[in-house]
Amino acid sequence: MAQSANSQPCYPAPIYSKDNKTPSAPRWNPTPTQLVVLEKLFSTGMGTPNGELRTSITQDLKGMGHVNEANVYNWFQNKKARMKKKAQDDAAAGGGGGGGAPL
Repeated sequence: MAQSANSQPCYPAPIYSKDNKTPSAPRWNPTPTQLVVLEKLFSTGMGTPNGELRTSITQDLKGMGHVNEANVYNWFQNKKARMKKKAQDDAAAGGGGGGGAPL
């Protein structure tokens, strides 16, 4: 399967469990177009979408490549967790955000 420099495979090789007998599901990688849509939705502050909205988002994204509702749900959950962790790391690095000069 040939790929351009910017494309990401949607169906990587199966990842096998430790016993090498049962393959687990391949990871989903959103296409760049899907990623733009997901980031735009997330930036509205909507949080993780409910079932009906998630179904609608999934249908829209299917026109841009492989995706299912679980992928959409997990993407929003993971994005929220990454943002929370980044905020905590930034606060820790900034010394709590006091902003003043040391005494």
